[in-house]
Amino acid sequence: MAFVSDKEAGVSVAIVGATGAVGKELAQLLVSSNFPLKEFVLFTSRRSANDFVELGDRRIRLFELPTDLLDDPLMDDIELVFFADCSDLKYSI
Repeated sequence: MAFVSDKEAGVSVAIVGATGAVGKELAQLLVSSNFPLKEFVLFTSRRSANDFVELGDRRIRLFELPTDLLDDPLMDDIELVFFADCSDLKYSI
């Protein structure tokens, strides 16, 4: 399961390329800055899928980037997407 907060006023965010240098830094920045996250979904390559990352006091599961990102159920409530790894885009768009 993706990270889900009890913050009703937060923003639902996804990061594509969450295990790359930029994606890791972005995820850490969002968590450490107390950005109001309601839901946080981290997409990565097949190689890292189903692993977990520790961000602050949170343990967040990594999901494989689907072949059709917009039709994936994990994206249903996402309001903001960061594309931190363009190499994965060929699989999702």
